[in-house]
Amino acid sequence: MISPRLCRLALCLAAVISTFAVSGETRAAAHHVILCGSGGEAEYSPRFREWGTRLKDTLALRLGVAPENIHVLMEQETASAPAGTTISLESIQGLFKGLAQSLSAEDDLFVYLIGHGSYLKNASKFQIPGPDLSAEGLEALLAELSPRRTIIIAGTSASAGFINVLSGPQRVVCAASKSATEVNATEFMRFFIEALEDGSADRNRDERISVLEASEQAAALTASWYTTSTLIATEHSILDDNGDGLGSRLPIELALSEAPADDLAAVAATSPDGALADSIYLKDFSFPASAPKALIDAYLTALEEVKTLKARKGELPEADYYAQLETLLIKASRTHREIRGYADVSPEELPASR
Repeated sequence: MISPRLCRLALCLAAVISTFAVSGETRAAAHHVILCGSGGEAEYSPRFREWGTRLKDTLALRLGVAPENIHVLMEQETASAPAGTTISLESIQGLFKGLAQSLSAEDDLFVYLIGHGSYLKNASKFQIPGPDLSAEGLEALLAELSPRRTIIIAGTSASAGFINVLSGPQRVVCAASKSATEVNATEFMRFFIEALEDGSADRNRDERISVLEASEQAAALTASWYTTSTLIATEHSILDDNGDGLGSRLPIELALSEAPADDLAAVAATSPDGALADSIYLKDFSFPASAPKALIDAYLTALEEVKTLKARKGELPEADYYAQLETLLIKASRTHREIRGYADVSPEELPASR
């Protein structure tokens, strides 16, 4: 029999994670740059264009990204492609130059590399028509921008080298390959997009999708595809967000489990990868436009308190843990209820203090 306390916790949790139907004021904008490279063969050119188009549509239609903040460059089928949409080193440089004018220090920048990669003479490159985009070239473009955080999803073959070059503070770099020697065409980006499309990227079912969740789900789906296809996996995705330029296998738990027993304590004591990626959301909560900012901040703080407590579960006696969890969930659910009350409030009904 389920105890009354667990029933109350379940009800509180359901209240806490329920979403708002009304879109509200965003706390910061997110700009997404989708770069679809050269196919090289007839099989890959349409595939990369399709993936880029699907990602653009998913960001706009399912994740609520403003269409004007989604920038796409791809290899075109015909010579009559609209100006400013065909990928080349020059067009990429022009796009980033334009971003320098519109990107604020409060915004997040997402960059997706869809296509083939290479590694030759100690240089990692993203293959595009004409001169390729090197990891150093992308770093030079990013250095001209000052976003709050930068997220690079390098879904190409031989993409591990991008982590060595692009890693840094407030940066998340996810690569489809664990080394520059994994040179076969990758499936990672396909499953990254599918996970966003079907919602399976929301692995903890809290109605938000973090970069870590999406990356780990894509890694899991990719591994499963190789298994069910009875193929030897030729790609193993990694993620770096602690600035050490090394990266960790996905899922992050796998990286910890693969660490030598005598190094595990050292790994745990340092800043492991995953924390920053877990705090950046491709899909976040949406609040009523009339809800006070202080109330929204209180709600988000309450959720962080719940998250912090859950991370300490193993340190606490079970009774103490659930007692504290119940208190925090009730606090969060009450704040959530207050915010929800603003969903149907007309401007005339708002408190005079506002």
